Amino acid sequence: MNRLTCLVVDDDPDKASQIQEVVCREFGDDFVEIVCVGSAYEAGQRMRKSMFDLLFIDLNLPMRKDGEAVGDGGIKLLKQVMRATGKLIRPSFVVGITAFEDLASRDVKDFREQGWALIQYEADSAAWESTIANHCRQIAEIQKRYASSEVDHVDVCICTALAEPELRACKDIFSVKLKSVEKCGRNFDLYELIVGERKVSVCLASASEMGIASIASLTTQLICNFRPSVCLLLGICAGIRSEIGDLVIAESSVNYQTGKWEQADESLEAVFKQEPRYHTASPRILEALRCFNSERKDRILAIPSAFRGVDPPKAPATNIGPVACGAAVIESEQIVGDLQFQNRKLEGLEMESYGFYVACRNAYPGLEYAMIKAVCDTGRPPKRDEFQSYASFLSAEYAIAFLRDLVERDSNLLL
Repeated sequence: MNRLTCLVVDDDPDKASQIQEVVCREFGDDFVEIVCVGSAYEAGQRMRKSMFDLLFIDLNLPMRKDGEAVGDGGIKLLKQVMRATGKLIRPSFVVGITAFEDLASRDVKDFREQGWALIQYEADSAAWESTIANHCRQIAEIQKRYASSEVDHVDVCICTALAEPELRACKDIFSVKLKSVEKCGRNFDLYELIVGERKVSVCLASASEMGIASIASLTTQLICNFRPSVCLLLGICAGIRSEIGDLVIAESSVNYQTGKWEQADESLEAVFKQEPRYHTASPRILEALRCFNSERKDRILAIPSAFRGVDPPKAPATNIGPVACGAAVIESEQIVGDLQFQNRKLEGLEMESYGFYVACRNAYPGLEYAMIKAVCDTGRPPKRDEFQSYASFLSAEYAIAFLRDLVERDSNLLL
């Protein structure tokens, strides 16, 4: 088993020591490295510099070293982790722990939505230690499965919703296919991107159908079977602020169709109360994309000249911002207008990014991922298909140019 790294964030030295003892007992002193800090600020500093497999965090936590503990200190830090703000590197597993029943009741929903555990600590009981031990055993079993599974490692996985024209545009860029690999009952095509003396292995795949669930399933298969350093979602989208012929990079993906249906009154009329949820791209790849956009504008502007087909509608702008994600194709002035009203900064509208980001965020630490799509329509009538092939081409060519730039810069994102 690989050495496991653990961060314990708790201002109570005795409780932190107890947690440390349980973890060491389960994994063995030689197979675990534990760091203990007492505040949200110190934890943030650690998570910006290192990747941790396991995070234990007290909910009643000081924001600063030697500060007073506050009831929302732990959850504030966790929300930073969830949103990947402040360049925090998300741990693989998170366990919340608190001695306060009211805090546990308040925050249990947030933990469940993320698939995280929340444990009630009782100083005069050993039950909480048994719960921690059970989590450690589950983590150890997962690590063993990863270590023993047959994995074809690749540097980059590229996925699309559609085989035509989105995946086809990606395959057209690569001149030589290395091989096809059968995994999970389907074939995955492996290619090679050669930049100078460096060879970058790339796996290309499209989902069985459009939508959040299908792309989440495909992305999970790619991650588990190929263990990439970088995962990209490419293809086409509708523009909201962005125009036809622009590139859209989803800084965050907002699932605007989550919420709750309620009966408004004694009548049978039901009212939908929205509760949008979102996930973000990995911070390091967003920083690399911003750098590429600002320093390699000439490369981006040259992409349309290589397209053989309908004339490009405009020189491509590259816009980084939030994207709306839902389960249905939209051709409605009203729906697009409503989305703009809810979030005036929305750049685009599509159907896969939320599922892609969920799958990537639940993977191993250090995976870099982003959605890069090109605008083919506006989501408003009349909705035409004439720019789908061009937008697929633009998305694929931009992504490959970006990957080449990473290699030229000797970026460690592809390590």
